[in-house]
Amino acid sequence: MTVLGFIDMSDGLGRQSLELIQALKDDVDVGFKPTRKSKLADVPDSVASYLETANKKLGKIVIYEDVLYPISHTYFTKKFKDCPDSQIRFAYTMLESSKIPKRWALTLNEHFDAALVPDEFLIKVYKDSGVTIPIFVVPLGLNLNEFEAKPLKKKANIPFTFANFGTCISRKNHKDLILAFHEAFGDDPRVKLWINCKYSADNLFENLQSLVKELGVSNISLTNKCFSKEEYVANFDLVDCYVNTTKSEGFSIQPREAMTLGIPCIVSDNTAQKTICKSGLVKSVPTSHTEPAYYEFFADISGERYVPDYNKTVEALLDVYNNYEKYLMKSEKMKKWALNYKYTNLHNKYKTIVKPKKLRLGKENCIDEDTLTTNSEKLYKKFKKIL
Repeated sequence: MTVLGFIDMSDGLGRQSLELIQALKDDVDVGFKPTRKSKLADVPDSVASYLETANKKLGKIVIYEDVLYPISHTYFTKKFKDCPDSQIRFAYTMLESSKIPKRWALTLNEHFDAALVPDEFLIKVYKDSGVTIPIFVVPLGLNLNEFEAKPLKKKANIPFTFANFGTCISRKNHKDLILAFHEAFGDDPRVKLWINCKYSADNLFENLQSLVKELGVSNISLTNKCFSKEEYVANFDLVDCYVNTTKSEGFSIQPREAMTLGIPCIVSDNTAQKTICKSGLVKSVPTSHTEPAYYEFFADISGERYVPDYNKTVEALLDVYNNYEKYLMKSEKMKKWALNYKYTNLHNKYKTIVKPKKLRLGKENCIDEDTLTTNSEKLYKKFKKIL
């Protein structure tokens, strides 16, 4: 198989290619072909050297691990021009709204045999957007080793710290979080909000700085640093409650990292985070209304997003702070639930994508521990030929 993607360990999407390679390189012959320049900081030397020697020729199975936009439609025409018709092509893909761009649907239908999505909600999103190829749900595998090795959260820090480490883009909803925190706690020095944004679009970080300055408080800290892996993990030692009241998520990694440490979380009950809310282990915030989903990285609107209820956000912050011991009692259950998403615990599902023990033509599209079931006769026949 060949992984088409890029590597940047400080970016959620940038981690996918490397961690997929690590998960499967002992099961199948894995090659890597970059879609853009990779950053090898925090990549283990053994894996970095492997990437240099990995087979660059596209294999019998290709898994694409990059965004489908703004890459041009012709990119895939050229990439797959000399490849055999028997080649199986998967796109691991996600978006954080109620629709994907028409161009995405066209690219998927024309150039790929199946789509892999990390959460159940995306099946309807992709089908409603015109995707006709099979869509399989395969949760995003995470490297949680460093988090798992640390002791569970036992008590609150002084000051008590709410935190968010999301990119500074509009859907992350930082402005409402700042205002809700201020309404809940004012300038109380016993409570702190820390927001770190490794990246900012459209001067949003500067706008947040101006907002905090207008509020005239000293208990809201804004930073914009891209931390190393070790620093990033260590930062969670300072966190008492991780807050992810975003307007939409394609999967949501950081709440799962926090839960592995037994850190209580507040998350908005929308899109992929509904899966986290269904666990019953976090404080969830419902949606109050929707808004057009504007994407900074391709400067366009695609579908709608779901704005968390502002008043319920205020209530959630106060509830976790005032009843912290109640939430800490769930720490072991949080860790156990989050570790379901470790790559090692999802290994068999990922192996089934490329090397299923059993193949079945049925009425659904499903990947489990050893069986790939599809309703696509075309995909079924391709797999039969390869196997």
